Amino acid sequence: MGIKFGGVSIPDPSEWNPSIADVDESAERDATSVLHRNRVGQKINFGFKWNCLTWAEMALILNAVNSDSFTAVCPDPYQKGGTRSGTYYAGDRTATTKYYWIDKEEVARFDLSFNIIEF
Repeated sequence: MGIKFGGVSIPDPSEWNPSIADVDESAERDATSVLHRNRVGQKINFGFKWNCLTWAEMALILNAVNSDSFTAVCPDPYQKGGTRSGTYYAGDRTATTKYYWIDKEEVARFDLSFNIIEF
């Protein structure tokens, strides 16, 4: 998918969920309930989920979004094959640990999910 956080190439997620939000400077309804709004922009936020990551893969992703803000390159929901870049911050990060036995050795794998929100 070509996702990058802070210039770091990120493994393709298991789920990618864009969320498109209009930004209004003002919005009011008049006495006849007609909406009068002044849309000043649009932001696209993204939800991501990765399944069965190694510890190294999870650490790579978490370190890439650990600063107050970072640049992100993500697929553009408006254009197949296109990308969208911007400045983002990460919401709460949640990881679920799963343990497996591989060749008589216990191995941890992680499901990781979080949203990135555009400035």
